Amino acid sequence: MKYCFLILAFITLQSEAQNRFSNDTVLINIYNHQYNRNAAALVPYLKYPVERHRYHALMAFASVQDKSYSVYLFNALRSDASPIIRKSAAFSIGQLYDSSNCEALISCFKNEKVTEVKNNILEALGKCADYRTSKFLSEIDIKSIDTAMHIGIARCAYHSTRRKRISTEAKVFLTGLMASTKNPEVKVLCQKVLNPSKPAAEIKKKPITYKLLNDSFKKVGNDAYKRLAILQRKELLASDWYKVATATTMVPVQTYAMEQYISLAKTLHDTMYTNLLMSGNVAYVSLICERIRKDSVWKSTPEAGVEVLNNAMQTLVIPRDYEAWLDVYKTKMQLQKQTFTYPNFFGSGYQNPIDWSYVVKIPQDKQVTITTNKGIIVLAMKVSESPASVANFLKLVDSGYYDNKSFHRYVPDFVIQGGCPRGDGWGSLNWMQRSEFSSELRYHPGSVGLASAGKDSEGVQFFITHNYTTNLDGRYTIFAEVVKGMEVVNALRVGDKIISVK
Repeated sequence: MKYCFLILAFITLQSEAQNRFSNDTVLINIYNHQYNRNAAALVPYLKYPVERHRYHALMAFASVQDKSYSVYLFNALRSDASPIIRKSAAFSIGQLYDSSNCEALISCFKNEKVTEVKNNILEALGKCADYRTSKFLSEIDIKSIDTAMHIGIARCAYHSTRRKRISTEAKVFLTGLMASTKNPEVKVLCQKVLNPSKPAAEIKKKPITYKLLNDSFKKVGNDAYKRLAILQRKELLASDWYKVATATTMVPVQTYAMEQYISLAKTLHDTMYTNLLMSGNVAYVSLICERIRKDSVWKSTPEAGVEVLNNAMQTLVIPRDYEAWLDVYKTKMQLQKQTFTYPNFFGSGYQNPIDWSYVVKIPQDKQVTITTNKGIIVLAMKVSESPASVANFLKLVDSGYYDNKSFHRYVPDFVIQGGCPRGDGWGSLNWMQRSEFSSELRYHPGSVGLASAGKDSEGVQFFITHNYTTNLDGRYTIFAEVVKGMEVVNALRVGDKIISVK
């Protein structure tokens, strides 16, 4: 009877478990160390007897990305008996983007027997690519390899190309691969390497006067995105672009018009630089910083420029305005002739801890429905892979945050993006969260990711991919995927509405 009670208790406990964190305090501890980027605290877990704990400790290094711990990752890749462990070790090595690891990765590839592990080693080799990678690729006999390895080779070649480490011989090899494979992702990646897409053709713009433009605005009423669509087809004088920006309170219109003014104006007075930097408008701050860096403004008087930039930093609200703050900081580094390094903002004292009491109650198969003016999209949450991101997203959904927001960015065959509180892509709330990277997730059509201004700066904006976007893998958190309504995703454009998210 006693044993029956224990079995029933165990079954009850398991049935109440919502996701992989629900009844695993060790896993929660590992994830807290990952979230706090505490690499040293993760090392002991690499020897834990339970496979899932070793796996998640290794996966944590994919987000931590500390090169000084690569020896532990290679030890696991070379010696752990579990293919799942070796697979995660290879992924985390790739996340270091360290070319000094190429020779060791090639050696591990040659000694590895399991195809899935070999694929992750190939992907890591592409991310770390140097001259050895391209030579290694060109020497592979395409007829002798397992077709399941095509994906690893394609990812390796794609990442190598992005690092400008692809040879003519390797491209010849990829031509054969593209012709022989049946894997759609492999075909897409080979196509991107062999025939890089050309920039979209410029929209032919028609010159228009400021007065006639206002007449066109009256025809579409107070819809900011319809006005924006008009602007994107028109050509104005620089001075008229400035008038458009300063005559409206519609943020998407303001931002686009000011962007055109800043890029077209042949000269800008020092007071304009100062006024835009001190405007408190984060889009204006970022745009003018780009112009300052491009034209080397204040080069002869760096002290004066640094003082203005320091004052501008004081007007920004951190962490909400982090993207603009980052642009000011980058500009300041250029003026001071210092090397820009991406700052670890969390390390400076800001924290947004994971709400585990909320996370453990999220069902593994939790779904969210986005109702848009074009139709319904259903998302499946990836709570076990991205617990903090899913929890924060669901809290925003519960609060009604996304209701009546708009999609503000559309890139054909790439992404549709929405959720910006400003409606122009520069907005956020006054918090940020850590990036969460997992070897279990890759970007494919219908992946849902979080926009950011760099690692560990994710907020409220999300995007949905239209295609295989391997360049985003390991760089932007995936927290959900579309399970229904992909035809709606493909139909969405700038200005379409998020009616509700439930």
